[in-house]
Amino acid sequence: MADQTTSVMACECAYALAAPGGTGQAAGDAEASLDAERLTLHPRLGEPLSIAYREILAATPGDYALELRLSSGEILSLSRLGYQFEDFTRGLVRLRNEQVLSDMLMGERVVDAGARGRYSWTTDGESRSGACEARV
Repeated sequence: MADQTTSVMACECAYALAAPGGTGQAAGDAEASLDAERLTLHPRLGEPLSIAYREILAATPGDYALELRLSSGEILSLSRLGYQFEDFTRGLVRLRNEQVLSDMLMGERVVDAGARGRYSWTTDGESRSGACEARV
């Protein structure tokens, strides 16, 4: 049976999957693909690993590596994405945000979207700011 999902983006990478507490790590080379509902890793050796965007609690980019904290407590690190690092990171974050918005709004109709702006967020001494999109 043919795969019915359409990939939004795919690229070669290296991955490392650490169990909670940093034990039982799996690692290797893979192709990472993004579709409308999930991130899928296709390791060169082994079975594909599919991660729904709602299972990703945090995505932290740094030093051309992307660290994903999963609801299972596992940490998935993606590296060696090459020139596609920024595009892949933006795509993953955008698709994850769309899934979270869909879950939170429970099918509500969007009245207005696309208003670009900047945000500033401070909590417990930590501060973040950046570009954003407002939706009503």
